[in-house]
Amino acid sequence: MRLIAPQTLEQLESALQAIARDKRKSLSLMFEEAEFEIREKQQFVESQNDRIKNIVEVLNDLIEYKVVLETSDRIIHGIIEERRHTDTLDES
Repeated sequence: MRLIAPQTLEQLESALQAIARDKRKSLSLMFEEAEFEIREKQQFVESQNDRIKNIVEVLNDLIEYKVVLETSDRIIHGIIEERRHTDTLDES
């Protein structure tokens, strides 16, 4: 639905009355409904923001975990290679 901004206050009032007639509600009820819908949408957006923040935190934890595993892998393989090299020297 494309919204066109009214140019005058009278056009705005006329547009609001037309919407109220279409919805078969009084202007005051229409505004209450709009406020309720806005609150619902705001709560949805806030919950989505919280979920996104949580996902980012989990992703950061996984990245840190990967770095730890990669570092551990290099250390462990370095020790194994060092022992192999030492064992090879001892056999000679």
